[in-house]
Parts: sequence; structure tokens; C-alpha cells
Amino acid sequence: MSNDVLPWLIGGALFVHGVGHLLGFWMPVRCWLLPGANEKMLRRMSSVFWVLSMVGFIGASLSYLGILLPEAWWSTVALVSACISLLGLLLFFGNWPAFNTIAALAMNVVVLVAVIAVKVQDG
Repeated sequence: MSNDVLPWLIGGALFVHGVGHLLGFWMPVRCWLLPGANEKMLRRMSSVFWVLSMVGFIGASLSYLGILLPEAWWSTVALVSACISLLGLLLFFGNWPAFNTIAALAMNVVVLVAVIAVKVQDG
């Protein structure tokens, strides 16, 4: 694979994962931690996670590609976004089809491992 293609694949994956957080809005919302809470409050609460994750991953993507944001920011923005997304997925677990949940969890874990590996390697 060409060295010119890899950044676009990584940036594209971060971007698509960010846009994927829009799917957090299409299902009824339940939270295992607050089983008696009304859906309107839970939807507002979950929306914070999905909007922050979406904006963060899209920002990390643009930063990684050197578009609009400094390239040095991508790893920190991606790390924070993955943590926010994971927390949202854990709090609102069971709201989406299993494939969507597993794919989102996997992508977040891949981002965390990759970013931590890059940070450890860079010292």
C-alpha cells in the first residue's frame, strides 16, 4: 500500500466513525443506570455523548489529514472522543443492533490502542 493512501484510509475511518454517531439518535433510548428515567431526558443526555463523539472524531480526522486543525491535535482529540463514545455506549448499552454496537466498540478500542501506541512510541 502506498504511503500516500494510508493517511486517507486512517482519516477516512475516523471521519466515518464520527458520522456513525448520528445513528445514536435513531433508536428509542434506554439507560441501564437510570431505568425509571423518561425518554426525553435520556435522549438529551445521550445526545451529548453522540454529538461530542461525532464532532471529536470528525475533528480528529481533519486534524490527522492536516485540514483546518493542527496535525498535532489528532491523537488527543481521537483519544478523548473514543473515551466519550465508549462511556456513551456503556451507559446506553442495548439500544442498537448487536452489529452496530460491536462495530462501534471495536473501532473505539482500535482508536484507543493505536493512539496509546503512538504516544508511547513518541515518548
